[in-house]
Amino acid sequence: MIGSIFMFLGLVVGCLGRISRGIYLSKNGPKLATKWGHAIVRHPSYFLYITGFVGLPLVAFSPYLLILIFGVPGYLITIKHEEEGLLDYFDEEYIEYCENVGKIIPKIKNRES
Repeated sequence: MIGSIFMFLGLVVGCLGRISRGIYLSKNGPKLATKWGHAIVRHPSYFLYITGFVGLPLVAFSPYLLILIFGVPGYLITIKHEEEGLLDYFDEEYIEYCENVGKIIPKIKNRES
């Protein structure tokens, strides 16, 4: 059950991220994607992969599939390098975005402000 929830959440956020990415790529010039899946986490595709790597062994009840978890550090390294490039390109806009949206874990927003 927990594995199914992980995989479902990853699929939803990942798909929303792909939709918003396509919208931003089809417009004129590079623009920071901040809507749909990118409003939930900064890296929705990696969120999809990581939740799949964690969820699949839980769904399949297979200890052999736990080897998938070893792929997670590779994605975390990739995220680090991508964020450096995004920070160089978008500068202050990306800093503000990072303050409001979690990297791969959604941030809980304080409603009192």
